[in-house]
Amino acid sequence: MQQFLTRKALPLAVLCMALALPANATPELAKAWGEQASELYSQLNDVSGEALPEDLEAGLERFGRTATRLAGSGTDSAPLPTDLGCIFRGMAEETRVQLEAIHKARTSTDAAAARKRLLSMLDDAKAVSQSAELAMLEGGVSVPPSSPSEETSCGAAKLDFDQYLSEQP
Repeated sequence: MQQFLTRKALPLAVLCMALALPANATPELAKAWGEQASELYSQLNDVSGEALPEDLEAGLERFGRTATRLAGSGTDSAPLPTDLGCIFRGMAEETRVQLEAIHKARTSTDAAAARKRLLSMLDDAKAVSQSAELAMLEGGVSVPPSSPSEETSCGAAKLDFDQYLSEQP
């Protein structure tokens, strides 16, 4: 049992430590984000009914905030490729949109559809995290870096999860 708890808690611990650091996102954060996506996928897949358990919703919100942070990661010497920054912003936005859809769902069918979209995105996040981890380790030199002027060019506006959370009842 202790081994299970340690294995399950390690990605969360790495994620929490990485979020506490003021520095840029790291390959370790990208990896922990992907591991968190796998855990959230399992939890969400087991949910029935219209509402999400509080701990699952909090985990999804943390996932979205971390995606926002990863979207702006990289440095001048090791930039994050533009397409990955765009994907992270899109995943942060999709998390927010689907959580909102679950909150506003009028029927269990509506809630199930939003959960299905979240499951699909969480499944994709596993591959995205691996790509980001590799790009950060290799310095992202072969792909154009993101720049602040390109932040919304991929169709996903920069998301402020703190603002989203403050708007929730």
